[in-house]
Amino acid sequence: MLARGIFSGDFPSAHAERVIVKEQLESLIGMMVERGILLEEAVTEFEKKFIKRVLERQDGNQSRAAKVLGIHRNTLSRKVGEYKLDHAGGRKRG
Repeated sequence: MLARGIFSGDFPSAHAERVIVKEQLESLIGMMVERGILLEEAVTEFEKKFIKRVLERQDGNQSRAAKVLGIHRNTLSRKVGEYKLDHAGGRKRG
């Protein structure tokens, strides 16, 4: 449940959206713990999916994606290889 005043008009504020996402994440974490998913598996899957989504939104451009993710381009490149995301975003290297 959200506190009064978080929404302005029909659209949630950036703060309200973050509150909603955090609540959804808390619920998901609860389900994962109940099903016995280990921390390492959860973190790996989250990171892989997060990176893939950012790469897709940046049309596969790793430099821009690294900036959005707040990590160094070389770190992203290593993780892309580790998670086999080479063609994320539909862009192929030739």
